Amino acid sequence: MPSFNFSYARLPIPPSEHHPQGHMAMRPWLAARISVPHDAPFVDCVVCLDTGADHCVFPLSIASRIGLDLKNMPKGETEARTSPPGPRGPYRPRQGQRCDAGA
Repeated sequence: MPSFNFSYARLPIPPSEHHPQGHMAMRPWLAARISVPHDAPFVDCVVCLDTGADHCVFPLSIASRIGLDLKNMPKGETEARTSPPGPRGPYRPRQGQRCDAGA
């Protein structure tokens, strides 16, 4: 099984109900290249690695830049895991999605 080492970035988290003064959190940020398929247009970005995610999520702007036709993709439903619970909303899973991009 492959093993990888990632650097963690120390990021300020704004105040919340549970942390009224805010706090610092360590996040695994890394450079990624998003494309579907590999020889298609791509977007280089920095992503926050989530090894427990079932689906990769990234902004709609990236989807259009790499040539995804969202109108003709399968539709599904997902929900945000936040505190308090977030809203449910549409998502479009796509085989080959590789990372969670925050570009």
